[in-house]
Amino acid sequence: MSISSYKVDLNVRLALNVEEDQNYDFMIDRLSWIRSLWFPWKASDPMYRLPAQLSLVSFFLGVILGVAGILLGVFPIYSGY
Repeated sequence: MSISSYKVDLNVRLALNVEEDQNYDFMIDRLSWIRSLWFPWKASDPMYRLPAQLSLVSFFLGVILGVAGILLGVFPIYSGY
């Protein structure tokens, strides 16, 4: 068993109910790919949260506008223009 030190922010400390300068034993598991995408969305650090939120919003806007572009491009072909 190895001893490691992890630094966590206030929100994580409050959620885990731990205090500073105390020793605790934790088991760390790998996140699923869905949870790994959701984690940055709710991160407390804005330098980590903001780019993740902007990238997800831009992805969904790109998908919506891409589908709209395809539909608008196909519509004149089938309408007889």
